[in-house]
Amino acid sequence: MTASSQSNLSRRGLLKLMGGLAAASGVTALIAACGAPAAPTAAPAAPKPTEAPKAAEPTKPAAAAPTSAPAAAAPTAAAKPTEAPKAAAPTAAPTAASKPAAATGGKLVVWNSPSFNKIADDAIGSVYDAWCKANGATLDYQVIAANEWNNRVTAAIQAKQVPDVIYTFESDTMFYRAQDLLADVTDTINAAKNTEGGIFEAGLLAVGYQGKYYGVPYVVNPWVMHTRIDILKEAGVEYPKTWDDMIAMSPKVSKPPTIYTLAMDLSNDGDSNSHLIPFFFTFGGAMQNEQGALTFKSPETLAAIEKVKEMYTKKLIPPGAIGWNDSSANNKAYQSRQCVFTYNPNSIYAYLDESDKPLRDVTGMYGQPAGPKGSYDLVDVRGFSAFKASAGAKNADGAVAALKWFIDLKNYEKVIETGLNRWAPIYKNMMDRPMWSEKPAYKEYKRIMQNGRATYYAGPPNAALQEVANQYILAAMMNDVVTGAVDPAKAMQTAYDKMVEIYKKWKQPVA
Repeated sequence: MTASSQSNLSRRGLLKLMGGLAAASGVTALIAACGAPAAPTAAPAAPKPTEAPKAAEPTKPAAAAPTSAPAAAAPTAAAKPTEAPKAAAPTAAPTAASKPAAATGGKLVVWNSPSFNKIADDAIGSVYDAWCKANGATLDYQVIAANEWNNRVTAAIQAKQVPDVIYTFESDTMFYRAQDLLADVTDTINAAKNTEGGIFEAGLLAVGYQGKYYGVPYVVNPWVMHTRIDILKEAGVEYPKTWDDMIAMSPKVSKPPTIYTLAMDLSNDGDSNSHLIPFFFTFGGAMQNEQGALTFKSPETLAAIEKVKEMYTKKLIPPGAIGWNDSSANNKAYQSRQCVFTYNPNSIYAYLDESDKPLRDVTGMYGQPAGPKGSYDLVDVRGFSAFKASAGAKNADGAVAALKWFIDLKNYEKVIETGLNRWAPIYKNMMDRPMWSEKPAYKEYKRIMQNGRATYYAGPPNAALQEVANQYILAAMMNDVVTGAVDPAKAMQTAYDKMVEIYKKWKQPVA
């Protein structure tokens, strides 16, 4: 094995679909530096990395020339997420289910995003490696840095030099599917749907389109507000119930530039979308409606934009947040004790559990503070898809067989059990295992899974919204707003106009 270096669910839908869970110093420079953001591209979305052991001072990202998605049949809007086909009977013994009909030999190329948890990255690679060894193949497993991902994937697609298996995040699967790049793996999903209480519907929705599946989900990933409970206790304050509460307590808990209140990512990387869109939810804003029509421009979204500006102006947010070129920068800020709060998957806590137990012991995981319309949290889905031979995959058949092997319970549970609670599993009953129930911090984590929304709430995942994310239109808008370069209403309009053009290109409706 070789390796590189290392809802659309509506709230009520996700509550229904995931309800089974209820039963079941350079560091200061890092957060203060203010670099220019890179030019947005329409490349596939950069995966969400989660943490690195040490903080590194960010550099100014090089501007990438804008590109556009290859022409493709436009996805159709769906009033509601497509209902999954009825589950097939459980597969036979795991070994039999995992074994393809015939060995393919050759080489299997897998591109993954980094978790910055070597044990977790290696656990994923080992499952693919086991498939290769069982089938006379060799593995080229690459964990690609987030700041390289867009350019690598875009170039690979254009040159038809794609990997066989590729990591997907949120609407990535729909973005690639709309370009006719992905293999149909419906048989694999149908064979797995009765395993361990079934696959969470959020996972199926992310990879499904009109009753077929174009990838396998491998984690359902709730986002939580990592919180320095020791600092709150020392300041004599409780966890903030609202964003205004957080603003009010900020002078008591922060000491800029040494420690800031909230490490919110406002730069051209994957976390900016995942920080801003759930923030919009708490004000009543959303990117689209249940029909998949663009709804970004609204009084509710404008109010959220203005609140972020207020938080930035009052120095709750590090000034360098508009120039971070690494979507684990907020992780590093927290791990380096440079912020009180940051919003992230539980990867920060998992890292602390392994590498910094003193900080782990004073870290809590909570849902977001509420805005005028309540408190809502992000739940993302990550998966793997197989490129077609026509897209340039050299081992397309092997890739499909390897995905079947990967989500077979006998193999898949190794990824979850050795991943140090890095991810929540796709199979519902796996959340009842001791690795989750024995740690008090995960009590709130489970509740958040029930209340979560994906970035493409309230409609289905689609290529248009993914391209909006890929171009970091929201980050560019917030850069203009928080620096005072553009009035918030005008900045929102400019962002909306860009989104409309993208939605028209993909023949996606605009409300």
